[in-house]
Amino acid sequence: GCLSKVPNFAAQDVQDVCVGNCLSPASGTAALRMAQLQSGMPSTVPFHTLNRQCSSGLQAVAHIANAIAAKQITIGIGAGVESMSTHPMNQIPPPEVDWHTMKDCPEAMDCLTPMGVTSDNVVQEYGLQRT
Repeated sequence: GCLSKVPNFAAQDVQDVCVGNCLSPASGTAALRMAQLQSGMPSTVPFHTLNRQCSSGLQAVAHIANAIAAKQITIGIGAGVESMSTHPMNQIPPPEVDWHTMKDCPEAMDCLTPMGVTSDNVVQEYGLQRT
């Protein structure tokens, strides 16, 4: 696998792999585990995904960094597999919920606001500049 090309690295020494992922279907997790195994890591290396809805890859890296800081592991890999900036958010189907109940909760309805709109709101509220 690809890890054999990294000098002074033993794939079996990795103690945890965490991948941030929020757009893939349920089978996407299997594809990520398959990629881990194809890279040359043995099946004994644990693997998990997380879904932060925004910055999942960053959260995966933080998760591994925290495990290292807590001395739970010494070597880990945190990664992300998506770019929300390139995903057409307007093509995501709405969730299957009881809309009659949900419409009475503005905070719940805010969950439907696309992250692009949210980032625009943050820029405006805090007077930030995009460069």
